[in-house]
Amino acid sequence: MPIELDELLNVSDAESGYPSSVGPNTGSLADLDLLGLQGELIPGGATIPLIGTETTPGLLDLGELGALSAYAESPDAMNSTASAGAVGANGGLDLSGVENGTYDGASIDLMNLMDQLGVNPVTDDVVDSLALELGAFGSTANGAWPDGAGEPTFTSEYVVAGADLTASSPAVAGVTSTVGTAITGVGGVLDAALGAGGTIDSIIGSLEALGTTVPLLGTVGVTTATISIDDIDQALLELNDTVFVEPLADPNGIVSIDLATGVISVNVAQLAGGESGLNGLPANTPVLDDAMITSITDAIAGALGSLTERVEAAVLDVLNNANVTVQLDLDVILAETTLTISGTLGSIAGTDPDAADPVVSANPSSIAGLPLPLDTILDPIVSGALGLLQSAFATVVNTAVDGVGVAVDNVVNPIVTSLSPLFGLVNDIVSLQVNEQEQLYLDGANTFTVNALSLELFPGGIAGVVPLNVDLASSNVRVSAQATEYTPTLDVTPTEAVPNTDLPVTGTGYPPARCSTTSVSVSSSPSCASSTSKPTCTRCRVRSGRAVPRSTTRSSRRRTACSRGSPTRSPGSAGRSSSSPTSR
Repeated sequence: MPIELDELLNVSDAESGYPSSVGPNTGSLADLDLLGLQGELIPGGATIPLIGTETTPGLLDLGELGALSAYAESPDAMNSTASAGAVGANGGLDLSGVENGTYDGASIDLMNLMDQLGVNPVTDDVVDSLALELGAFGSTANGAWPDGAGEPTFTSEYVVAGADLTASSPAVAGVTSTVGTAITGVGGVLDAALGAGGTIDSIIGSLEALGTTVPLLGTVGVTTATISIDDIDQALLELNDTVFVEPLADPNGIVSIDLATGVISVNVAQLAGGESGLNGLPANTPVLDDAMITSITDAIAGALGSLTERVEAAVLDVLNNANVTVQLDLDVILAETTLTISGTLGSIAGTDPDAADPVVSANPSSIAGLPLPLDTILDPIVSGALGLLQSAFATVVNTAVDGVGVAVDNVVNPIVTSLSPLFGLVNDIVSLQVNEQEQLYLDGANTFTVNALSLELFPGGIAGVVPLNVDLASSNVRVSAQATEYTPTLDVTPTEAVPNTDLPVTGTGYPPARCSTTSVSVSSSPSCASSTSKPTCTRCRVRSGRAVPRSTTRSSRRRTACSRGSPTRSPGSAGRSSSSPTSR
């Protein structure tokens, strides 16, 4: 059975009961002595702080406690209201305060737990922190049993501002340096292509072999061909400063990865509830189950994998926008002219469909008074040159882009592989249930509990580890059809007894299943039947030689199974409410 954190703390910060304390009563979590509480997760093992302090990290960080509050009111036996967490003075949920950041949420240090239990599947150079970050939370419950007729009516509301899994990965933060080197290396690919024996240099001979026959002018041929491409090194350096700025994201927007810091954020709320997040979900909705963990690991892989596409697109853009100038010197009879082709690398290579067509010009544009129209007389040379250039340039562009893509994959894929076991272990460390509700009938009264969030740590059954339950914003109400008073009495017959014999004790007028006939052992003189032991009935006791009832009203301090840790203190009737921003 899991440990209830409320059983370790055994406090509540707002209670009411009819007629003893009808309320409304309020309380603040800041009034409770929670900080520094120690817990033992492994029987016989070391203890760790369950609630953190400013100087000592703990299992649960509750932020600024003072803003969280609780409200309880029981005007009669048949009506009760309880609210906890982000609530206003009237007990209603403070939705505007949640929206504008009045309330802190909570944080659970999952990496610390994994480390202490020896189940962390990664080293600190891969991930050095992992936490479940919860937004502001609150709940309210109402119970009513008008005239005691029919069935009681329970209504509830809750709010959870968000939930994120957040990891810090030095390995992810190191991506920018390694990938940045691959990006700046693209300039070297282009230089090699232009150099002797390179892809572009190798077409010079083919360009200089181009020629055509022109009536009256005879043969026109290319005598010299030169190709120049603007330096792109500066553009690549600037690309390194911009390509990593925007966080990576998967297609569904579940995961965001900040490459500058290495922080991975998983929007658990959106994954579970879509645009509405964790609000408006059905009662007892599970979060962080196996299917969701699979979606998370897939989303992380998708987000990191998108870096390859981003870098490839950015490098392609730099290459496409590089300016290119090709000059072809033509021999026309006894004169010379120069044919110039200018444009961007993408326009000539055909890798930029949006680029303007390259510009072709001849200088001079006529010989001996005869024009040299590019679209007719010189078209064989122009078309031949563009065909050779397009093939060579496209090869260079695609080689450079593919090469940087492979370099990014070689960096990212091992990180994805190393992260999968870590996130795959999350639902063995923590399970999360939203809008947890429970209704029970107990001792003639109906009890209803709503928890905005219910966390169970170590639900996966890690060997030797005791599961721990933590309820956040827990509101409990209890209503009865009528205010039932009990007047318990005890009958001790005979009134005197011989020492070391049993003395029969009969109890009447107790709540159902509270007392039965029992006996006490007499250990003093026959004239004074004092007892050294209490009757086995939990609501009776023997004092000063006679048996007396413990209370003349319904039971006092008793914990009910329905409250997941909210202590139930019933006064003379069953109208009661209790609430707590966090389970106690």
